[in-house]
Formats: sequence, C-alpha cells, structure tokens
Amino acid sequence: MKRPISGLVIAMLAVGMLTSAFHAKPVSPSPATITVPDDYSTIQAAINAASPGVTVYVRAGTYPENVVVGKALSLIGENPQNTIIDGGGVGRVVKITADSVKVTGFKLQNSGAFYPNAGINLNHAKHCNITENNITANNFDGITLEYSSSNSISGNNITANSKDGIVLDSSSSNSISGNNITNNGEGIRLYSSSGNSIFHNSFVNNNPQVSSSDLANAWDDGYPSGGNYWGDYVARYPNASEIDGSGVWNTPYVINANSTDRYPLMSSIAVPEFPVLIFLFLCMLAPGVTMLVLRGKLHTLRSKP
Repeated sequence: MKRPISGLVIAMLAVGMLTSAFHAKPVSPSPATITVPDDYSTIQAAINAASPGVTVYVRAGTYPENVVVGKALSLIGENPQNTIIDGGGVGRVVKITADSVKVTGFKLQNSGAFYPNAGINLNHAKHCNITENNITANNFDGITLEYSSSNSISGNNITANSKDGIVLDSSSSNSISGNNITNNGEGIRLYSSSGNSIFHNSFVNNNPQVSSSDLANAWDDGYPSGGNYWGDYVARYPNASEIDGSGVWNTPYVINANSTDRYPLMSSIAVPEFPVLIFLFLCMLAPGVTMLVLRGKLHTLRSKP
C-alpha cells in the first residue's frame, strides 16, 4: 500500500531546493550579469558594455568614479557598508538619465558641492528603484530628483549630507518610504512637486525636517498604518498622546497649509537588512517580484510592536 508523503517531507524538499539554488556555484557568469571588477575594472565601463536589462554586480571595494546610467539596468553592490562609490568631491556620484533603473547595495559618498550634485541624481527618469543604500557624507544633497516621476526611494540610510537628504524638483507621483533621513542640513525639500507619497520614514536631527511648497503631497498612509517618525515631534507637541495603543500620535504633524502628517509614528522605522545576493537572485528571476518582497518586508517591520 502506498503511503502519502507528509507535508513535512514536502516542505523539507522545497527548502533543500531553495538552499541548493542559493549556494550553487555557476561554472561561468550568467550572460545577463556583468561583474565588476571581474569582467570590467570600473563600474562605468561595465555599464557602457551592458545591454538594457542586464545586471551589473559590483564586488566590495572602493570605486573612485562618477557613474552615469543611461540605460535600463540593475546596478547592485555586494553590500552597502563597503561597496563604495566615491565621487571625489566632484559632480554627481551616480546620475540616472534612463527609466527602469535599479540601484541597491552601495555606499555613495563625496559628491561635489552645489546643486544638483548629490549621491544619486535622477534626471528625467521614471520607474526607478533606489533601495537599501548608504547615501552619506556628500558635499551637497543625498538624493535629487529632477523632472522625475513614478520612482521608488525605499530602505536607504540618508545621513550626514551637507545640504538636503532628499530633494524633489518638479517631480511628482514618487514613493518615498522606509528611509532613515538623519543629520542632514535639511531632511527633505520639495520644489514644484506634488502627488508624492512620503511616509514610514524617520526624520531625525535635520534642520529643518521638511521644506516644502504649498503643493499637496501625502505624508501618511492613513490609520493605523501611520505616517513618519519625527525626531522633534515631542518638543513641538508635548501634550500629544497615543491612539489606542497603536504606536501613532493623536496630534497631526503640520508641515504647511497643504501638507500634514495626520498620523505621526511614535517609533522610528528600522531600515531593512536585505541580503544583496538574494536581491540579485530575485532581479534575475523576475524584477517585479523584488519590489513585492521589499514592500512586504517594510510592512512587516512597521507592524512589529
């Protein structure tokens, strides 16, 4: 008599297959992936050689470059602690002029001074994902978006930049979530930009936290999901209290006449630690899956007590 296979055995087989997939050592690099410095000594040379849709994977190290991405591809660093692109105090560290570009896993530092120099600059770009980078110690802004819409900026540490953490200049319908925006000259600045979703970020020790025109943007995700964590909230609203144990303050954080975080968070957002090798695997498997997983991880972090 045949005996049915238990659910436990099936689960063990599935785990084994996934483990083998992640630990397998390919005989040669996938034609859809270019590795720096194995295949090209510089990131820019790899980008220049890549066809649209290719992944440029960058091993840990310091790369003194000013990178321009002018085609749709994935630029993935080994990790955001020591995969460093250093702009040498000149220009934009990474400039993106194409749609559907992904950048993750880098430390981006030492841009030039003066606008629009930044750690990352999006210029007339759409549908780009800037995820899990350390964007720090730039001589002007951390991230600038110029005439760029429908982009996702999530899970980044944007810290200690001389001017603004993030700038939106004539840029609308962007999603900015899950970022740690700390110790910048200003946290986020918006010029002529509307319809952006800006919530589940931590704004701490920026002066000011926000500088925005009177155009309308969404600063929260409703109740109980909440808005942003503001480091100066208690000082501004000393009599505020928690709503029903939700982790949300009962007094809105007012930015200007058309901009209010209606449900400010009581605790800061944890920037997710997402294994870059798994991210690379997901990008190769199905680009759409990557953002679904990242969004789910951010939601899980927000839901924790």
